[in-house]
Amino acid sequence: VEVKSGEPLKCDPGEHTYVHLSQ
Repeated sequence: VEVKSGEPLKCDPGEHTYVHLSQ
């Protein structure tokens, strides 16, 4: 998962990864 600066992210404890809130 790409982390792009300026885009809000949340940590998904189920997937143990960062995902975009827009997804």
